[in-house]
Order: sequence, then C-alpha cells, then structure tokens
Amino acid sequence: MADQTTEEQHDVVMHRFLDLANEIVDEGVPVNVVASALMVGNCVYSIYALAGNEGVLNENGMDQLVDAFRRQLEQIQQAKRDMYPEAGQAPA
Repeated sequence: MADQTTEEQHDVVMHRFLDLANEIVDEGVPVNVVASALMVGNCVYSIYALAGNEGVLNENGMDQLVDAFRRQLEQIQQAKRDMYPEAGQAPA
C-alpha cells in the first residue's frame, strides 16, 4: 500500500471497513448496531489520531471534527443523489 497515493490508500481502507461491517451484518448483527458501532469507533479513533491515546479534544477540536464529518456526509449524499436521481428523501 506504500506505493499508492493517499487517495488510493483511503479508498482501499474505506472498503476494508465496509467489507468488515458487511461481514458482521452477515453474522446476524443488525445493520443499525453495526452502523452505531462504526460511528463510535470512528469517534474513538479520530480523537486518538488528533490528540493521542491519552488526549482529549477541546471544544474547538470537537467542532472541527464534527464539521469534517458533516463535509464527508454531504459529499457522500451528493454522490448518491447523482448516482440515483430518482431516489427520494429517505426519512431520517
């Protein structure tokens, strides 16, 4: 993976997480439980990446992380709208 660009590495790692999530669902764990666990894991690992193993984020750091997550969510939603223009808004 070292010879790949950051974007290529990102894509490979993201698909590994999705594959693992699908495997867990196939084992009988409900999708909403897997999604929630992934979100919590994302929070824990993001804090580690930004503040270290024993660090915590201050309010500004939390806001930056929330904003980054929102930007990613917006990009993914737009990509899905572009792929599936006939799809309506799903309930939240």
